[in-house]
Amino acid sequence: MAGAAVALLVLVGAFTIRQRQSEGLHFARALPSWHQLTDDDVRSDAGTSEATVLHRYTRQPVQEGQAVRPEDLGPTLPDAALDESAVLVLPSVNALASELHAGDIVTLRVLATQIRICPVRILEVRTEQNAPPRAVVAMPNAQAASLGSVKDEALLVALRVWGYAEGAQQPNTTELCR
Repeated sequence: MAGAAVALLVLVGAFTIRQRQSEGLHFARALPSWHQLTDDDVRSDAGTSEATVLHRYTRQPVQEGQAVRPEDLGPTLPDAALDESAVLVLPSVNALASELHAGDIVTLRVLATQIRICPVRILEVRTEQNAPPRAVVAMPNAQAASLGSVKDEALLVALRVWGYAEGAQQPNTTELCR
């Protein structure tokens, strides 16, 4: 019983610390969805660090002065990871999408075509009742153009080549996509 009480206190303490780290943070300007945060995007009150949210990304548009809520942001990505990227909502992704998480890097294949795109970063996996999972992804602008000829009913297969949740530092994407 004492062990459970200690565990509960640790969880409450961790939650309180996380809340305090983000209190006093607000957006310095209006930003679109899928924007990776930099020093210019976030302002803090005295005693509050911006470091906890830098290099994360917005998942919806935000207004200047709006409070930063870390639970509304995507995970921390390498510096400038979304620069030169197109953000797309894929109409459906095969069953592997249920195993994908924000931050993962995948190779995307369009079956019955020669289209293979890597690296593709998963920004969000959206699931709706009675519908296949849809993925919000970021991919190099040049490669995104190759999806223009793909029909909505095309079967997309995503193979995870690096998992964000694994916690290891992200390897070079050139090595991942060989």
